[in-house]
Amino acid sequence: MTYKQINATPTTSRAVYQIGFWSAILTTTWIIIFNIAIALGVAGASTRSVAVGASLLLVFSFIALMVSIHSYAPPEKKIWSQIGLSFAIVYAALLTWNYFLQLTVVRNNPQLYEWLIMDFTPDTAFWSLETVGYTLMGLAALFALPVFNGGGIERAIRWCFAINAVFTVVGSIGYVLSGNPLHGLVLASLGVWAIVFPIATTLLAVMFKRVERMNMR
Repeated sequence: MTYKQINATPTTSRAVYQIGFWSAILTTTWIIIFNIAIALGVAGASTRSVAVGASLLLVFSFIALMVSIHSYAPPEKKIWSQIGLSFAIVYAALLTWNYFLQLTVVRNNPQLYEWLIMDFTPDTAFWSLETVGYTLMGLAALFALPVFNGGGIERAIRWCFAINAVFTVVGSIGYVLSGNPLHGLVLASLGVWAIVFPIATTLLAVMFKRVERMNMR
């Protein structure tokens, strides 16, 4: 497996690898916690705040991961990673606001903020923000694909991010056409994201750790 050498000082390069590794680990962790919280919530447990809290933390770790990917990219590919990072920043701005409101004013006064509450109903703005936010997240990862032009792990990362982007866009179209967060296409896109995205971020953690060991010798 061949990895690219970053055009930076050894100290900067090591920081890129380490931040990339840990942000990928944290991104994977928050998604897994979110998945567990949602599953327990469906079973009747009161885990909404856990799911929202994990989603909020996911925003920050994903931004750090996209910055690491952009720093990892060779000069000729940075245009693509820059576009991906830009989409990630918009995603973060939208959903940080949404999740913080969920954990504060919406949780403390759900009747007043019923229009923003995290319920699977067509008349809440929560799912509109979620849909556009995760579409931006999927596009961010999609535009980072040219950075990973190797075989093995990098090929698997490309496939995971590409599959996620396709289902995310299809799910968004389903939501726009139906206005229903329980639409089959919306649920399918959420299910695919919950599986393939943490696989991709786990592989990114492995990649950053391997490239660090190779380039720090």
